Amino acid sequence: MGFLFGFRGRFNRSQWWGVNLLAVLVYFALLIFIRQVTGGGSDENTFAKMSLLSIMICIATTISIFWMSITASIKRYHDHNKHGWRYLVCITPIVGPIWQMGELGFLRGTDGPNDFDVDSEKSAPYVSRQTTQTITVAAAPARRLETATARTSFGQKPGFGTRRE
Repeated sequence: MGFLFGFRGRFNRSQWWGVNLLAVLVYFALLIFIRQVTGGGSDENTFAKMSLLSIMICIATTISIFWMSITASIKRYHDHNKHGWRYLVCITPIVGPIWQMGELGFLRGTDGPNDFDVDSEKSAPYVSRQTTQTITVAAAPARRLETATARTSFGQKPGFGTRRE
């Protein structure tokens, strides 16, 4: 469930479109459910005809759909090596949602590992998050440069003991 509801990781374009298509299909299924429960009427007593259980199901489903859509967009922004706070651009009337759909739905993400995870186009969703980083350090007495290789996880900076002496 962390795949759909968590904020960590990256989504490629097809995953983003898939989650949004799933959200639309679930939403339409919810509308059909409401229509069946209320007897197909669209008067002012529509929600009065629904039981408390069906109202709670509708609220839970709506919140789940909304949350799934937000996390998919944030993961897609991560694929562009941008923070998830960029999701707030969709608050801007008319232009915001169009901009977001164009950027997230049609533009390719960054190649290779970035600040958020490994490349989403070329890897499986659950791969090891380890990479090899090259670190250049200055040797104190000789003032020459050496290159050391440290094995670190994403989001962690190499600690002491990573340089060769």
